[in-house]
Amino acid sequence: MEALIRQKAEADVEIKTSKDKVIALKDEVERLRRQVHELQQESADKEVGIVQLTKQRAKDKKIYKV
Repeated sequence: MEALIRQKAEADVEIKTSKDKVIALKDEVERLRRQVHELQQESADKEVGIVQLTKQRAKDKKIYKV
């Protein structure tokens, strides 16, 4: 009987540890999702800037050739 009680206690500890790990991993996944979203937004903003600068450069080339 004591062995069963001890096994149950050990199983309960393992379950608690596993649940804590799952919660920590879910938190990390959420943090990484937010980071990816921020990086995608930053990349898109930079791409827009590059397009604008490219257009301005082309415009400047036309103006100074004339």
